Amino acid sequence: MLAVGLLASAGLSAAAIDLFVFHLRRDLAESSPVVGLCLGVAALGALAGAIGAPHLKKRYGFGACFLGGTAFQALGLTIAGAVGSAGATMMGAMCWAAGLTLRAVPAISVRQELTPDSLLGRVTAASWTVTFGAATIGSVLVTHLAAAVGAKHALAVTGMLLAIVVTLGSRTAVRSGTTLVNHAAAPRQ
Repeated sequence: MLAVGLLASAGLSAAAIDLFVFHLRRDLAESSPVVGLCLGVAALGALAGAIGAPHLKKRYGFGACFLGGTAFQALGLTIAGAVGSAGATMMGAMCWAAGLTLRAVPAISVRQELTPDSLLGRVTAASWTVTFGAATIGSVLVTHLAAAVGAKHALAVTGMLLAIVVTLGSRTAVRSGTTLVNHAAAPRQ
């Protein structure tokens, strides 16, 4: 969770959006309307991820959504950084946002399913504290990386690091989600 928080969480999305905007404006010399279009396309990606998440979680399970969404984020960052065109940046932003919501919606629902009502507020607060704390560190690291090597390379490197996190995560129990499913079937207290 810490690695995902450092590289992929909702808090880091602000840094990723900054990288997309900076890449479009500075690296590619695109206009403000192109930046706005990119952000609109990203919002459509987020909407698609949110709409698809419940169906995909039901069909493939939590682990597939969590890892698949994170992989989609990695793909988006890598595309935006590696291809270096406005269209690729828009496609990358759309993949990033779709992956973010595809991962986040099932994660929140699983947390709500597994946590007793009396502890839900505390568990949610602890989860967000860890996630956004890691995202703050990740944002600083990504910003420094972008300052050192440029937004294009920072996007690609962050995408590749996130792909490594997905690869490592796919070797854990998260990939199947069966443990979570078994616990979720137990009655809540």
